[in-house]
Amino acid sequence: MGVLIPSPVPHLDRVFDYSVPANLRDRAVFGVRVRVRFAGRLRTGFVVTERTTSEFDLRPVVGVLGPPVLTPAQAALTEVIASRYVGNWGDVLSAAVPPRHARAERSVCDDAGRLPDPVPVRAVALSPGALAAPTWPAWDAACRVLGAGSDSGSDSGSDEGPLPFGAVLRAAMTVPWGWEVAPVVARAVAEVLGAGRRVLIVVPDDDDVRQVRAALELVEPKPTSVVLTAGAGPQARYGAYLRALSGQAEVVIGTRSAAFAPVPELGLIVLWRDADPSMPDPQAPYWHPREVTGLRSATELVPWIAAGRSRSTEVQRLVEVGWAGEATPPREAWRAAGPPVRAVGEADLARDGAAFAARLPKAAFEVARTGLTAGPVLVQVARRGYVPAVACAQCRELATCAECQGPLRLPARGGSPTCGRCGAVVQAWQCPTCGGHRLRAVRVGSARTAEELARAFSGVAVLASDAEVGVRQEVPDVPSLIVATPGAEPHVAGGRYRAALLLDGEVMAGAPRLRAAEDAVARWSDAASLVAGDGVVMLAAGAHAAPVQAMVRADPVGWASRELAERVAAGLPPAVRMIALEGPDTAVAELLGQTAHELGVESMDALGPVPVGEIQRWLLRVDYAAGQRLTAALSQVQRERSLQRRPVVTVRVDPPDID
Repeated sequence: MGVLIPSPVPHLDRVFDYSVPANLRDRAVFGVRVRVRFAGRLRTGFVVTERTTSEFDLRPVVGVLGPPVLTPAQAALTEVIASRYVGNWGDVLSAAVPPRHARAERSVCDDAGRLPDPVPVRAVALSPGALAAPTWPAWDAACRVLGAGSDSGSDSGSDEGPLPFGAVLRAAMTVPWGWEVAPVVARAVAEVLGAGRRVLIVVPDDDDVRQVRAALELVEPKPTSVVLTAGAGPQARYGAYLRALSGQAEVVIGTRSAAFAPVPELGLIVLWRDADPSMPDPQAPYWHPREVTGLRSATELVPWIAAGRSRSTEVQRLVEVGWAGEATPPREAWRAAGPPVRAVGEADLARDGAAFAARLPKAAFEVARTGLTAGPVLVQVARRGYVPAVACAQCRELATCAECQGPLRLPARGGSPTCGRCGAVVQAWQCPTCGGHRLRAVRVGSARTAEELARAFSGVAVLASDAEVGVRQEVPDVPSLIVATPGAEPHVAGGRYRAALLLDGEVMAGAPRLRAAEDAVARWSDAASLVAGDGVVMLAAGAHAAPVQAMVRADPVGWASRELAERVAAGLPPAVRMIALEGPDTAVAELLGQTAHELGVESMDALGPVPVGEIQRWLLRVDYAAGQRLTAALSQVQRERSLQRRPVVTVRVDPPDID
């Protein structure tokens, strides 16, 4: 049999042959964990091939650990993902299959250690609340396909035009900010369960998990579900994985790594908010659930829906190349649903001459006062803390730490500046440029904003929600000001915010990053979805900027299309595949030369180098047709360099940002 032993060393990331003793043959099957002797030590690996012969003298398997936890389809998927991202197969397998936990195993398996048989999927119905939810032709057509099964979408269409379903449904859907998502999710789940199949829903974080579980309450009887999240703890996570694998749940919900979850009779994969920063895996090889679930849809012929309150350029590209259909409601539905978004424009400036310099113009105060008469008001700010960036009051040079050159910040009113990088406290700061001693705020954080709002709205409770003071999950539906950073906005218990002030708009959209504007539209859209339809969203940013107009016009899909067109013209991701190479300058140059030789070309067209700390970064651009050949060449070169013990070069395929 062939055993893959997860290893961080590229040249050892391959399948090794072992013999199976007679007493283990019944248990040593595909997908089980086994104990084997490797390089003089006992190691744990996965059986990924079942061979009857080998050209080597084989060592025997020492032991078998638990039931099979890896399916053939899952093994093939992880191998392809490792190749696509120029990584180790073992690293991807370790992310896909949670670590073994004996107690969790005993709670799921029978006395003989076998997983239970799948539980039949039950017929369900939608609750009255879900039945009353808005609908639109494209979504009706998609649901008909889901209800009929995964292979009946070739001739489906809608009043908006035909959806390119082909063999399976693949669609992109952006839900209007004023609509509840729960009925939309509930309807999709009900249609798939009605066809006798199961559902996998991949979301960015625990808050989204809670929202999906709440959506299942609109299905009667409530579907059985399991939750796969890293924060659940080793026992709960492994137990949930085994229940998903053995078909004990009708709906599997999870974060990032749940994209690999083996679900029998899978009838739908839902990817929610794919552009969220927490979606890409921060560990090598840095895979993204969007690629994992999309590949599963293509290879396992499973319907796939990417949904959210905004649209990533990657998903927009899939729509425009015809890989996925458009299932977003028409613009009329967006305008009718609300809430309306207003930006600081010429009319506001005419009434408030200081608005050019003010962070919170007079119009925003009016929106907040009106909202507070009916309930809570959300105030979104770009950064946490008190004053996260300061500069010399005389020459306006950014203040940095004398020890590490990190940015200085003020942790509280009257406090001494501290370094955001090394934590050093600066008692007597002096500007190295002009010799000045006074500091001025460059950026105002959530704590300072809350302090200012408390003075401006006396008698109104001001609550903060961010990573520094703690993220609130929920706030009461009473008049109050909720100051939160992007992604930390709490929900309103039993309702919605009556208004929202989205501050620091130009800071968020104008950051020197490729995806700054795209991320800003996503963050603003998520915040707008928390506001009641009759509320108002005030966006403090230049009214003529394209991202701001996307919000004012309630057209995140149109904006994503225009943004993608600009990326195509400039040759930037996702119009092309981008590969970042980071390491010592000589090592990266050497790898580029070896890769060119592997491909049979004279040289590689690389952008760089750019200093990244003490190392250098180069960027490779390649079209999608040639991407697989390039990543295969890089993988081969990385294995050869590992064998020769050459300096390490980090390879990151499709990095979230390149700035």
